[in-house]
Amino acid sequence: MIDIITHDNIIKTAQKYSISVPTILQFLEIFLAKYTQNDYMCNREFLLRELENIFNELKKPQALYCMRINPRFLIDNTISSETHLRLKSLVQGNKGGNQTNIVFDPAIPNLCYFIVDGPNNPKKYDISVTIDRYAAESIMIGANLYMPGFINNPYDFKEGDKVSLYSPGHVHVANGVTKINSNMIHKYKRGIAIQTFDNVYKIPNYRDSKLYADGVFSDHRFAPNLACWVLMSHYKEGDVILDACSAPGHKTCALSEIGFYKNKKYPTIVSVDRSAHRLNHLLKDIKRLRLDNIRVIDSKIGQLARKHPEYHAYFDLIMLDPPCSALGIRPKLEIEYSWTEYRNYFLLQRRLFKEIINLLKPKGFILYNTCTLTILENEALVSYAINKLGLDLISAWDSINSIFPDRFHEPKITLISTSERTTSYFGKELENGLPSTERFYTLVNSGDFSEDKFENIVDLEKNWNLNNKNAKKCVRFNLNKANTSGYFFALLRKK
Repeated sequence: MIDIITHDNIIKTAQKYSISVPTILQFLEIFLAKYTQNDYMCNREFLLRELENIFNELKKPQALYCMRINPRFLIDNTISSETHLRLKSLVQGNKGGNQTNIVFDPAIPNLCYFIVDGPNNPKKYDISVTIDRYAAESIMIGANLYMPGFINNPYDFKEGDKVSLYSPGHVHVANGVTKINSNMIHKYKRGIAIQTFDNVYKIPNYRDSKLYADGVFSDHRFAPNLACWVLMSHYKEGDVILDACSAPGHKTCALSEIGFYKNKKYPTIVSVDRSAHRLNHLLKDIKRLRLDNIRVIDSKIGQLARKHPEYHAYFDLIMLDPPCSALGIRPKLEIEYSWTEYRNYFLLQRRLFKEIINLLKPKGFILYNTCTLTILENEALVSYAINKLGLDLISAWDSINSIFPDRFHEPKITLISTSERTTSYFGKELENGLPSTERFYTLVNSGDFSEDKFENIVDLEKNWNLNNKNAKKCVRFNLNKANTSGYFFALLRKK
């Protein structure tokens, strides 16, 4: 069965979707692990179809845009009628008419969702502007083009011209009105260059609202919100929490708010990141949300114990969200990662895990989570934590089911989105983690793939041995469903 997919098949898929060959192999490993017990499914046609499905999904935003509501605006642990009406009014103002396009989670008290409008088919103007991929992915769902962001400008334009904006792969993401002349592009480094309209997908312009300024809600993806609830299900009053690699700080704020929700008192949190610039976003949110008991530290994790020796075996709960390849964040219009880059992420994550374990108390919990989908950056790290660091893997599913019974077994949200995107039974996105598979090792070490320089795979194989029993204790978010983004988390405990 190792001749399931040929190198030529993968090259063609890579060219079609603007995705690197090593990235396609990461997804192929996922499918081989997922369907390893069903040999009849592991044929070339089925796997190529699965790859095409997931790459098409990656190019779209999630259908539900999650918002975290500040518990200060909850009454008896439910959204107050005033807050409910204000949020509906925000979306009505964006859409016009009586359609609200907002739903409130029936079980998770601090979450609501804007239903993303789209895909739309914007008109194409004569003047086109090519922008970088990251700008294009944000603009696709409603952002403006800020300086810098231009890649190619074959046309001259004047302030006030209407233009069409394209990704490097010539995906039309929006139209806009220019705020500068084309000859000014290289003279400015900040500010809005093009005010967009007719975006392919739309959400309310919530950041300019009084609701947002007043700290009523914050944008925060659904999956990391759930990860925060899982960790906080083990929180006891007086526990001290570390959010490592924390910037821009969404999870720090979520952990704080959940602690307040549980005890009407903010927990003690130390939030650490190496980027002082990105931590400024957290400091602004702490002020906007009126959070207390958070200490923000600009430091590398490896230097934290040296700078603060009092933190040795100090923390009861640790949230570790290390740098990763972020394959679960959508939309993704192209992916260029090499095998070496994936391998380097793994090595960095492994080092951070090893460093951070010394900061955790005995019997303390660590929630390992990433916004990527590769087995290398997820289950392989969990396997390392179990086999090399001696941590116990705790079922994250048990925590979920204890705090939100039936929420993910019999989902109660049924939604109809706009255009062709229909969502129903929100909650089926959650799946078990994946066990390792010998199929992938053999495939990438075959002659077909020698040119892709997988020569360093052998020193990693010993970490890819999470068995099926342990894989079922981890949580993955299925990217083939439209509602949310891809994610992974696992809960571990120090002996």
